[in-house]
Amino acid sequence: LVEEGLTHDPLTNLICFRYLKNLVDQQIDTLILGCTHYPLLKPAMARVLGPNIQMIDSADAIAELVGEGWSLSRQTGEGSVQVLCTDTTDHFKQMAGLILDTIKIDEFEKVDL
Repeated sequence: LVEEGLTHDPLTNLICFRYLKNLVDQQIDTLILGCTHYPLLKPAMARVLGPNIQMIDSADAIAELVGEGWSLSRQTGEGSVQVLCTDTTDHFKQMAGLILDTIKIDEFEKVDL
């Protein structure tokens, strides 16, 4: 859903409901988001989970650490961002730009695994 740009699509709401309803029924109090794509699904997930279930975003901690290094590299003028991926379609590049927001991507390099 994220990679297809459907983060604000009604289909996303339905799929989040399908996957999360069982957890809500089990009365969980916390959900840990363990995927880099999940922050983009937070609004849809929050609609299903409601206000009583806390979401912990593991990406926040990683982003904070990366941000510290990024800030330092911007101050010194050193460093760059290189994206390695298995597919470099125009759609992927557009979505990467949305996900990475203000970070200038210097190059996309296709790699075979």
